[in-house]
Amino acid sequence: MRTLVVIFTGILVLATLASFERKPREIEIPCQKEGLSDKQYFRASGSAKSKDMAYAKDKSLLIAMQTLASLISSTIESVSSNYSSSISGENSNSFKEAFETLTRETVNQQLKNVSITCQKTNKTKDGYEVFTAVEMSKVKLIDAISTNINADPNLKANFDEQKFRKIFDSEMEKFKEE
Repeated sequence: MRTLVVIFTGILVLATLASFERKPREIEIPCQKEGLSDKQYFRASGSAKSKDMAYAKDKSLLIAMQTLASLISSTIESVSSNYSSSISGENSNSFKEAFETLTRETVNQQLKNVSITCQKTNKTKDGYEVFTAVEMSKVKLIDAISTNINADPNLKANFDEQKFRKIFDSEMEKFKEE
């Protein structure tokens, strides 16, 4: 009888403890801070799990690069749209299309020059989990876009580099606020 009371009391204590609301616990994700963009750099992070460490590293890098490419593309699209709308004239639509094509090609070329700013590997019971952060310099990207535009006589005629940089800088300022 006594053991039955002890068991019942133990179950009652466990049930009482389980009913208490637990506070959510914040966890820190490796390389996440290194993956936040600012007004100087486009940055992104990614993670991947695999039993093979090399595969997890490659996949983590690929995810970070895809995220970075998407971030840059949306920013460039916004800059391109704002810049093209500031240009008046009959050729503004054809300029916008050519400009967007050239900037997209330039971004794809520049993605080869991305720097890995953080890469951490954790051993898990199922294999490995790798976290990676990458960055691309805003200045290098703008310089490459300007160089490519100036090399194209059709685009160069309608290109105002100062105006473009000003619009690009205002888009990059948004990262500072986020």
